[in-house]
Amino acid sequence: MSVLKLFHRCAKQINSVQFKYITSCTSNHGFLIRNTAILRKSSFHSLTLKNNTLLYRKLPLTACTRGFKVEVTGKVVDNIYIPTPVETFYELLEKLHDGYGIPWWLAIIASTVMLRTFLILPFAVLQQKVMAKIESTQIEINTYAEHLKQQTAVRAKESGWSQRQMADVYSDQISAFVKKVHKRENCRPFRLCYVSIAQVASWVTMTTAIGQMTGVYPSLFGTEVDIDFLPSLLTGGTLWFQDLVQSDFILPFLFGVSNISLVLLWSLRRGPLTRIQHRLQYLLFSLSIGLVPTAMLMPSAITLYWTVSSLCGLLYFFLLRIPSVRRLLYIPLVPSEMKYPLEEMHQIFKIRFQSKKYF
Repeated sequence: MSVLKLFHRCAKQINSVQFKYITSCTSNHGFLIRNTAILRKSSFHSLTLKNNTLLYRKLPLTACTRGFKVEVTGKVVDNIYIPTPVETFYELLEKLHDGYGIPWWLAIIASTVMLRTFLILPFAVLQQKVMAKIESTQIEINTYAEHLKQQTAVRAKESGWSQRQMADVYSDQISAFVKKVHKRENCRPFRLCYVSIAQVASWVTMTTAIGQMTGVYPSLFGTEVDIDFLPSLLTGGTLWFQDLVQSDFILPFLFGVSNISLVLLWSLRRGPLTRIQHRLQYLLFSLSIGLVPTAMLMPSAITLYWTVSSLCGLLYFFLLRIPSVRRLLYIPLVPSEMKYPLEEMHQIFKIRFQSKKYF
């Protein structure tokens, strides 16, 4: 057993907040460990090799959680601890709470805002830039398509092609031209998916990290209850959700309203929605409503994260429709951009819903 695994196993066996561990043992590598150490969940521990003696040194308790740093002079040590994304978010929340002394509810809100601002928002801005470039290239593509259609019709008549052959030739050539234009303008459509991938990955990771903290549904979140559960969450809430481990009914309602508002805001755009956009709108509405019962079964800590994340998404989505904000972020001006977003979205809402187009 390596020295790192030995200490990691000792740390995993701690059930209390801190435990005084006194040991003197020799590993199969011949390294002598001799020291008195206090192992604590929220502290890093450093192991340094000097003269074939492995010395233990406890670092400040304000450091992040569940880490072992190994420094070996002149020798290579395998299995250096590298935190997973879930452990990274877990340690971020602990750092905010233990290191800066802010309550758990505020730590969850602060970490969510930071996550949405520094990780998701740049991808959202990139998506808007790509969409604007795609729209700008549409004029060139439409012009080429009309010219190509005429050329293909002439060639089909001369060569005696069938309608199917003519359509295949036209489709291949227009697809190649569209790919060429998008590549030239650096606006290939697959880049639109970056923000969705980042959102899903961060949402699942953060939800798992908070779920491990609460100790609820250990099989779902992969929780080691004796290590991951934080009893301080029982009194770490505020307002009506003082206990962040218990479920709540008001936060899921706010979460649902925020998600539905976000889908509605997304659908309020100039021009009619395409068939795919219609179906996507119905799907997102159904998903927003379906997540509410699920949120009612979750701890308040998770529902708080979901609600704040949705509200941040709603705010940033609206900000990215304001022309001055778009110019500040170097998003190109396009014909579909709204000059006065609030007034125009209100008019679109009245036209679409009062005319019973969807219902």
